[in-house]
Amino acid sequence: MHGGTPVVVLAGAWPRNLQADDVEAQAAQEEDIGADTTKLGEMLAHSRLVEDTAVKGKWYLEVRVENARGEGGGTVDIEESVQKATYTASMGRSGPVPTVAWKTRQKVEVGAKETKTVRQELPGWLGWQISASLRPPKLDKDGNPVVQSSTTFSTTVSKRS
Repeated sequence: MHGGTPVVVLAGAWPRNLQADDVEAQAAQEEDIGADTTKLGEMLAHSRLVEDTAVKGKWYLEVRVENARGEGGGTVDIEESVQKATYTASMGRSGPVPTVAWKTRQKVEVGAKETKTVRQELPGWLGWQISASLRPPKLDKDGNPVVQSSTTFSTTVSKRS
């Protein structure tokens, strides 16, 4: 009776086509929009933080909306946000959950086969925090960086419902 056991184990470990494989194949055939892009109906949106080169500490949330299909124009009602996450040395391998530091809403009108870029000026207090997060760390008397915490910022854009 032991002869049947290896066959069962072998059959259980043999590679086979699973439903997950089919989903991955289907996703590969669909349009690849990139990890930093959000699909808003028929339009694509990409957001990022942009520093004003003329004014120190002044930042903008820039959103680029593209009519993905190029068929007709339209208006998309979007919500944009800047998220903040602070890491401390005591956190070990787990990171913090980002929180919304600032958000706004706006309507963006995009024509057929058009890309439109809009900018929202960030409040001064938030611009200061973003600039501070990019400064090099303070050094101790031996020249080693003293890092107690570090802050990162990210952006999101979503379709307002």
